[in-house]
Amino acid sequence: MSWVVTGATAASLIATGVGTGMSYMAAQDEAANQKALADMNYGIQARNAKINATIAKRQANLKKTYSKAAIAAKEVNAKNYEMQAGAVEAQGREQARRMREQGASVMAAIRSGYAASGVTSEGTPIIAMADTAGKLELAVQDAKWQSDTEANRYKDAAAMERYNQNFDRADILVADYEAQLAKMGQQLNMDEAYFNRSAGYAQASATKTASYGTLISGVSSMATTTANYAGSSAGQQLFAKKTPQYTGRV
Repeated sequence: MSWVVTGATAASLIATGVGTGMSYMAAQDEAANQKALADMNYGIQARNAKINATIAKRQANLKKTYSKAAIAAKEVNAKNYEMQAGAVEAQGREQARRMREQGASVMAAIRSGYAASGVTSEGTPIIAMADTAGKLELAVQDAKWQSDTEANRYKDAAAMERYNQNFDRADILVADYEAQLAKMGQQLNMDEAYFNRSAGYAQASATKTASYGTLISGVSSMATTTANYAGSSAGQQLFAKKTPQYTGRV
């Protein structure tokens, strides 16, 4: 009967040892996998953070470059409008000067004609001459008004171009701000990646620590089984047979 008990005890010890070892190794493997997964996720998050920040910075730089080019283009347009306005004004002044010269010639001819015919400085002919002079000057003023109106349209267009430059300057400020946000966003994403990796390391450490507990528990169970068996009658008989007896003889 003792050999049955001994065999059962040995089988129990073997099963406990094998189970404990397998649990310990499985927990160790799981801890290693958790750490490897944490490292892999950290690498992915760090790479994505860098890529996203690089893209955002490039977009901000492109926006800034485009805005600067737009400002320069609008300045060119404004100067062209101003040149056109100046040309129209010069043309208007020249046209007014020529019209006045022509009017003066007409009025001189009229006065000469009236003087030759003995017309005095009073009466209907003089009124007619004054009316003619007024119409000639009105034509001059009308031509000048038209040229001034056209010149003002060009000036307004130039002013609008320069006004729109303010929006491009605002876009430059926004681009600078977005570049700073991209840098801050990268740092925040890196902090998050570091935090997630630390959490993964903590989980792996907890799993590894638990494996030690499993190992200690298994060894303790084996020790308890051995102690219980040693305290049983079968165990005592077995150990009594294997333990040399002192007979007092030398």
